[in-house]
Amino acid sequence: MVYRSIARDLGGGVVKRVVMSLHGIRTRGIWQKDLAPTLALNDFIPYALDYGWFSTFEFASPKHRDRKVAWLLSEYERVKGQASSSRPSMIAHSFGTFLVAKLLEKYPEISF
Repeated sequence: MVYRSIARDLGGGVVKRVVMSLHGIRTRGIWQKDLAPTLALNDFIPYALDYGWFSTFEFASPKHRDRKVAWLLSEYERVKGQASSSRPSMIAHSFGTFLVAKLLEKYPEISF
């Protein structure tokens, strides 16, 4: 089923509906590539984020996890600027969810 709706801001302008996705640990998120066309067909702008392979050893290291949170902050700012979106949505799995939670915890001004 394809849903067609256009979100509008209070001034009547079209709001760009952005959906970011973030995969889990020890994967590259094939599901994100499958999700992107469905989102696009339904008037969303998909951004499949990929932090690369992340090992169990790295997961055990707070320093490595903090680097990925910093990376996610950078990606969040890039996507918001590039898509002119004031509040993107986020779909995350496993370690991606962990990163989003840490991002929101560390930077309460960020919202999805």
